[in-house]
Amino acid sequence: MMHKREKIFIGTPVSSGVAIGQTIVYKVLKNREEFSEKSKIEPRQVNAEIAKLTRAISQAKATLELHRSRLIGRTSNYHLGIFEFQSFLLEDESFIGTIKKHIKEKHVSACEATWTVTDDLAKKLKQTFEDIKDVGNLICSSLSEKDKAPHLSFLPQDEPFVFICDILSPSMITYLFNSKVTGVVTEFGGRTSHAVILSESLGVPVVVNVKKITEQATSGDIVGMEGGCGKVVLNPSSFRIKAYERLRVWNSKYRKTVMQKARKKTETRDGHKVKVMANIEIMAEIPTAIVSGADGIGLYRTEFIFLDNPHYLPNYTEQFKIYKSVVSEMNGLPVIFRTVDLGADKIPFYLESHRKIWKDETNPALGYRGIRLMHDHSKELMIPQLKAILRASAYGPVKIMLPMVSLVEEIVEFEEKVHEAMEELGKEAPSKKPRIGMMLETPASILMMDSFLPLVDFFSIGTNDLTQYILAVDRDNPQVAYIWDHMHPAVLKTVKIAVEKALSAGKDISVCGESAGDPFAAALFIGFGINCLSVSPSKIPELKHYIRHWNKKDLENISAEAVEMDSAEKVNNLVKRTVKVGISG
Repeated sequence: MMHKREKIFIGTPVSSGVAIGQTIVYKVLKNREEFSEKSKIEPRQVNAEIAKLTRAISQAKATLELHRSRLIGRTSNYHLGIFEFQSFLLEDESFIGTIKKHIKEKHVSACEATWTVTDDLAKKLKQTFEDIKDVGNLICSSLSEKDKAPHLSFLPQDEPFVFICDILSPSMITYLFNSKVTGVVTEFGGRTSHAVILSESLGVPVVVNVKKITEQATSGDIVGMEGGCGKVVLNPSSFRIKAYERLRVWNSKYRKTVMQKARKKTETRDGHKVKVMANIEIMAEIPTAIVSGADGIGLYRTEFIFLDNPHYLPNYTEQFKIYKSVVSEMNGLPVIFRTVDLGADKIPFYLESHRKIWKDETNPALGYRGIRLMHDHSKELMIPQLKAILRASAYGPVKIMLPMVSLVEEIVEFEEKVHEAMEELGKEAPSKKPRIGMMLETPASILMMDSFLPLVDFFSIGTNDLTQYILAVDRDNPQVAYIWDHMHPAVLKTVKIAVEKALSAGKDISVCGESAGDPFAAALFIGFGINCLSVSPSKIPELKHYIRHWNKKDLENISAEAVEMDSAEKVNNLVKRTVKVGISG
């Protein structure tokens, strides 16, 4: 039989590791019509269809509880809380009422109405896209009279396999926990989705956002994957298969070597000390951060607390309990809380009901988001959050950081809000106000650093947005995404300016964007003088290992050469040729 042609895909890495084996390909979005009933109904069938929907929702609730119970004792209690959002949707009168209204007014089946409503909701709430789609699957599975509902009970229990799917949902993970899955690849989704975060508990390599993989792969194909770099090879040659087998053995030994020194302090060969901290989205990531040797939390993205339930605004008391737990779990290590960064693609209903402007934004990335919400939502968002963070600062070292700053006035106004929150806390206010910092992610914030220096205590460079704004490119737009590269000389020059200005003024400055976890970019940042990087917890041990094998003087020379180049391609070629990464350094 002729060997299928080898194809290489690059996706977003989530969990590191190497896997090689046969695939099981599972499509949710593309095959849903197979179990969907006839969409159009007669007006006389409306009541019967609504009754079917009610029964299906009850069954979906029971199925969801079964999925949750399967994970008890196999993952953290916080992970189990991921199912609470889905349970909420199945009980939400607004959500269910919209489906019923669609049945009545459009004269479509309950399944068709469910898909339409969940599709619309998923597009609005991109951070919970997979969770919402999963709820639609659960309802339509219960509605289907055919035995073609989307479930994974067919997965082999004794044979290893690499799982490939279009989207990954929390309920799908429950089946994978009971299998011998060796790797997970998805076509859609980002690393911050609930299902992807939950998939890290599987302890296998995970790569997401691998475009068109389900169109090219079929069950039974051989696939090799490297979770650390996001590389997926479909139908690898016999030579590459052997190489993957060797790499898998080597990777196991390598990981043990790296983890043995994960908790040790980090400095270059010539004595430049570097702190490697963790970027955190939810509390469930903290144990991994600690085990991985994090020197603290360099970025706690608080907005995910506000997105867990899009219909409910967490109050001051609820936020305080979470922030206190975070600080306590870090056991004396510093925690930097970024104030809520909603807007763009992170829009909860309780804010959208106040501001319809989001629906009309033609460019949300440049719009009503981050610190810009402070003007209109100070009482409901900013003050309660500040009070909660300030009170939690009594339990350990805490700093507060602002996102999306462009204007000096924004810092001045924020300081006023901090004082207002301190006054409202009264006796519960900390004796000393936490240090206040700001993200450098807009070009204006760096060009105006001389004005910001007297106003804040520290800076953190967010290279994700900074790259987008400097290069004027939307990386989610596939037609121009090739331009987005944090190695572009324009980005590097801007970072270099920011580092030099901060250090000359005696201010702390770190990099917390996605590029900080890229060892080649991290090497350039250290060459500029950066002594603190904040990355996803899983990347900490390996990055610390690399740093210990570098020489800062060498990195200074490499970074000086890089900023004089005229393309990202040339910079990438330079660092891959000169920066040493690997187990031996």
